[in-house]
Amino acid sequence: MDQKQLYELQVSEKKENFNNQDTKNHINGRDKFIIEYLQDLENRKKELKIAELSIGDGSLSRALLNSLKIIELTGFDISSTRIAEVEKLIEDTVLEPKRKVRFYECNFDTQFNLLNPDLFDVVIALDIMEHVFDVFGFVENCSRILKQGGILIIRVPNVAYIKHRVGLFFGNLPITASWFGNKGDLSIWRDRWGWDGGHLHYFTIPLLYQLLKQYGLQIQLCRDPGTQFSRFRNLLPELLYSNPLIIAKK
Repeated sequence: MDQKQLYELQVSEKKENFNNQDTKNHINGRDKFIIEYLQDLENRKKELKIAELSIGDGSLSRALLNSLKIIELTGFDISSTRIAEVEKLIEDTVLEPKRKVRFYECNFDTQFNLLNPDLFDVVIALDIMEHVFDVFGFVENCSRILKQGGILIIRVPNVAYIKHRVGLFFGNLPITASWFGNKGDLSIWRDRWGWDGGHLHYFTIPLLYQLLKQYGLQIQLCRDPGTQFSRFRNLLPELLYSNPLIIAKK
């Protein structure tokens, strides 16, 4: 099974999520954090050109289009099925469906380098870098397609999260995705989701900082938005952040 086949299978498993989206446009804690950050950025710029890498169920795409005043959004994803579903979701639920939005199919290991440089003010890469083969090429291309002074918003799982550390101490594999089925049953991974949900790499916060800086990206902020006890977690991010979200500037 190749990458595209794997993620098309995953989309077919989740297809009901597209059709059951909250019509009241509820925004989760993670997306709310991103929206508020971009609203502040938008107040200092007339128009934001935003790239969303891996569009998921379309909830963030929809929130961006409904929450920002002026926006040009380009979404990229490996799954043509996912793109079709998100396009329909936006057509049905975005308040101004004629906003500047388009989607393209893209394999981030083989096609990302084909995008022109200096295209976007903001690149959003949530929960995707752990899925690509070449993390160095991925970050390099994220930096390359950003305009000078542009912002990268990136999130990956933290393998050093305390839950993973404790589990590993007792001999358990750190699961940074999910079993997507009965815990311990490998059949669902084999048939549809891939090992650890298709996650190929593990990250820690210090190593992420080092990787981003290597490609000219300066760390502005690191948070784990949408989690409980966030103030307490902020005291020890390397230990207490499960999915750190990093904002870096080119």
